[in-house]
Amino acid sequence: MNGIATIGGSSGITPAPVTPTSSNLQPFGAASSLAAAASSSLTLNLLPSSDYIKSNLLANCARQAQQLRYTQHTRRFTLRHDGPNREGALFCRSGTWVEILDKRTAEYEAKTNGLSRPEYVRGTRLENSRFSILEFISVAFGLVSIRGRESQRYLCMDREGRLYAALKQNYSIECIFMEEMLENYYNLYSSCTYGTPKKPWYISLRKTGRPRKG
Repeated sequence: MNGIATIGGSSGITPAPVTPTSSNLQPFGAASSLAAAASSSLTLNLLPSSDYIKSNLLANCARQAQQLRYTQHTRRFTLRHDGPNREGALFCRSGTWVEILDKRTAEYEAKTNGLSRPEYVRGTRLENSRFSILEFISVAFGLVSIRGRESQRYLCMDREGRLYAALKQNYSIECIFMEEMLENYYNLYSSCTYGTPKKPWYISLRKTGRPRKG
């Protein structure tokens, strides 16, 4: 990875601000900040109630995220406070947007492409896909859950490093990611559950749009 988690194997990802009528999504520019991603006021308490939120694993992950952000921001600039929720899209510098599909679309795509089972997470080059609009929900300092606005499914990573999308009733700590900001305004998202501080498991897609194991 050469120190950078990638989508497509060679580039980072960034949440791009969107509005419900946007047809030309763009990643953040050099003059933008992550706080600008809040394009609308989302309702609070978007996360399902879960005992996982109080687990030691989540607490340890939150401490790691806080330490990482403190180190980065004291080295570069003043600490930046994000809103509790924001809406945007994950963009790859190679030209791919992360999509979280709904059941109907995933099943149709599986049948059309001869897949053995539906795949709910993929990359697309369509800038105006309704499935690429995502909700970033704060869980704790430096930790977020990512939910597809159209599909209402949460982006998750299993113990094998595979990306999948879960409905609200199947939400778990596998659906929580540590958010890391880079100097080039791209963000990295690594699993809160799996991987290690020295070798995080990042959200990553192949150039074809297929998910890559963390």
